[in-house]
Amino acid sequence: MITNIIKQSVLVLLATVLLPLQGMGQGATLSIEDFSIKGGETQTMLIDVDNASMEVSQVEFFMHLPQGLSVSTENGLLAVDIAGRTTYRNHSLDAGIEDGDIHVILYSSTSSLTGTNGAVFSVKLVAAESFIGGDIVLKGQVLVSPDETESKPADYTYRVTTGAAPGTIIFADAEVKRLCVENWDTDGDGELSQAEAAAVMDIGTLFRNNKTMTSFDEFQYFTGVTVINNHAFSDCQNLVSIKMPNTIETINTSSFYDCYKLTSIGFPVNSGFRLVGLPFWYCSALTSVTLPKNLTSMEGNPFCCCYNLSEINVDAANSKYKSVNGVVYTIDGNTIVAYPAGKEQTEYAVANGTKTIGGYAFNNCSKLQKVTLPSSVTSLENSSFTDCGKLSSVNIPSTVTNIGTDAFSRCEALTNVILPSSLISIGSYAFWWCSSFTTITIPNSVTNIGTAVFAGCTGLESIKVQGGNTMYDSRNNCNAIIRKSDNALISGCKNTIIPSSVTSISHYAFRSCQDLVSITIPNTITSVGYEAFAYCYGLSSITIPASVSSIGNNAFRSCNGLTEVRSMILQPFAIADNVFQRYIDNVLQFTTATLYVPKGTKSKYETTDGWKNFKNIVEIEGI
Repeated sequence: MITNIIKQSVLVLLATVLLPLQGMGQGATLSIEDFSIKGGETQTMLIDVDNASMEVSQVEFFMHLPQGLSVSTENGLLAVDIAGRTTYRNHSLDAGIEDGDIHVILYSSTSSLTGTNGAVFSVKLVAAESFIGGDIVLKGQVLVSPDETESKPADYTYRVTTGAAPGTIIFADAEVKRLCVENWDTDGDGELSQAEAAAVMDIGTLFRNNKTMTSFDEFQYFTGVTVINNHAFSDCQNLVSIKMPNTIETINTSSFYDCYKLTSIGFPVNSGFRLVGLPFWYCSALTSVTLPKNLTSMEGNPFCCCYNLSEINVDAANSKYKSVNGVVYTIDGNTIVAYPAGKEQTEYAVANGTKTIGGYAFNNCSKLQKVTLPSSVTSLENSSFTDCGKLSSVNIPSTVTNIGTDAFSRCEALTNVILPSSLISIGSYAFWWCSSFTTITIPNSVTNIGTAVFAGCTGLESIKVQGGNTMYDSRNNCNAIIRKSDNALISGCKNTIIPSSVTSISHYAFRSCQDLVSITIPNTITSVGYEAFAYCYGLSSITIPASVSSIGNNAFRSCNGLTEVRSMILQPFAIADNVFQRYIDNVLQFTTATLYVPKGTKSKYETTDGWKNFKNIVEIEGI
């Protein structure tokens, strides 16, 4: 039954379709006469019913139109009718919409439908401005008199075009077509040919942050492009599908950053290509990826932060990489490259023989709670376990010599780790915000410690450097790490006592020691580094000795508990406004603490940058 039947004129399609009506004697057919339509046009399409000498009592068909193409309406009725060539009489035409398709029935009321010219339907179609072609699907049936034999021909699909010249690219996405035509249509015909696409050498960041485009499989025709630039498609948050040209040699970091609906990636299949850095990070709709045989290099985990990605497969013919249960290793097994962040398991044992935990290999694997490293491992590369928020246990074998920058940063559930006696280097921020740490011991083998290694370790109570270390110490049981070469305190905790032999407090040394209530800065200190005491919320009072000649940006930023600052400096020097700023209710403000200064210096502080922002400056004797 037709729902919402409207007696009127029907529908219009594109091109020529022949639909044989099987079992009908001499082979009656439905056909659509040659037809094309461009965006913004209204055209009439003709549909023939060739019944030759047969008697047909009823013709019925469904027509599905592609996106952007619709039937015109006249006085509220679909513009579908019987064209003037028909010789049929005593007939009725019903046309309506059923489940989004056009449903048309032509039947006889008093006699069978007979004639020599065929019944011709006319359908007036309207193409939206964005119409770029597509498929029309026709489904039909015919009743043949006198025995009312029913024939149901096979479905027929016809590719509708806009009448463009051969070689014209038919874009599936109107927004992509608009941008491509605006930038690379050199002959001005309003279309983009394959030759015009092939002449493009660099797409730059034209598509960056485009929230409208959904697919760009036609990118495959841009065969002059060899590099996909940084951020080329980043933040294209509705992009679902892309197919790359076979000429691509390099896919750069962040090129598809935050394309969180991307589910289909057509990699180049002919030329060798490399993935640099993190090209697909935060592509969270990806669930499975297969890397082709011609991938020659990956620098880090290209699918970092793809939270729903449960497996990364590699073509068996690839000579550089392999997949072991959905985890990517180098072909020789020396390096684990990429562990998919969406894997459900909570524990993982790295394969025996692995020597290197690659950069970003386990980054943002939020489900992992325990990782076991084999005794063959010698290096944990940069950001190898960053943001594994549930990771509470990982062994560091006695063979490890290097822990890279950010290796375990923000692993907030990670409890105390034992650093092996083989360890030589700890990169900057390696254990940043490992807030469950309470104690740490630096082996005497360590010769390099980067910046802010333990910053944000809010639970840290004890820091110790083993005796015999040639580069660092914890002199006088100070609960800190001091670099011997320049007597700089590089890392402290809430229980640190700064020795009088220390001459500087390094960047981030006490950053986010939220339980630090008080600290005495000895008069041997000459400099306080960038963010040295930032976010020490419990610090209520600080005394800056006269020996200090340099205070870095944000040194006491967001020390929200500060009520007094005592400066013993007789000749105040300029400091940045942000040294004593803080956030209150997300508003950046200058501290309300009182500044106490030596007698006779108030006017100097009131006219010196940074210090003059204190609202209350008080001179006192003996400071």
